[in-house]
Amino acid sequence: VFGLNGPQFFGFGLNQVRRVLEALPGVVAVTVPLSPSSKPYLFCFKHPSEEDIKDIQRKRAVEAAEKALENVSGCARTEGMCAVARSGGSGRITRALVKRADADKVRGSASASTGKGRSSLNETRSDVDSNIQEKYREMKSVPMEERLEAKRSHIHGWGLFTKNDLPKHAMIIEYMGEVIRQRVADKREKAYETSGVGSCYMFRLDQHRIVDATMIGCM
Repeated sequence: VFGLNGPQFFGFGLNQVRRVLEALPGVVAVTVPLSPSSKPYLFCFKHPSEEDIKDIQRKRAVEAAEKALENVSGCARTEGMCAVARSGGSGRITRALVKRADADKVRGSASASTGKGRSSLNETRSDVDSNIQEKYREMKSVPMEERLEAKRSHIHGWGLFTKNDLPKHAMIIEYMGEVIRQRVADKREKAYETSGVGSCYMFRLDQHRIVDATMIGCM
């Protein structure tokens, strides 16, 4: 209008307007360019303090570092489909298969070892089983209503949310269901789709066994 450009039209060239703009909260953000090609704003009336500028620089550096991480929030389940695509999706090897491969290696080495080695291996397995049982008893000692809460979920309608902080290496049982074979799982999945079930809850244990918690399951 009347040959004015954008900044002139909105009055950015007027001292009164610039004085008000430079006093706005968060204006320190314009001192740090978002990209090397961006030009920083030159203050005329009230320049931000050096500490404020360093603070915004630190925040920008943290945001850039978080974007480079695979799981910004620290949990892959909260990252949606992007985290699955970055991690290889369905091409990943399940933890059950990894444990099975490790167990095969242990059995192979145990067969070539002496009786003393076999005894040591059995003791190790016994200690592991005892540790798992202890963690299970510790988990079940707290009533479920004090551990879990059902609330609306942005991921899948309704979801289970923990009320307590979970320490590292704590035992967590997400679903309990029926163990079925692959062929049965394929038939059930088609039956669920035909009957109008929105989604099925199936979790693979290994190459042959799958846990179906869709209709027969608990928390």
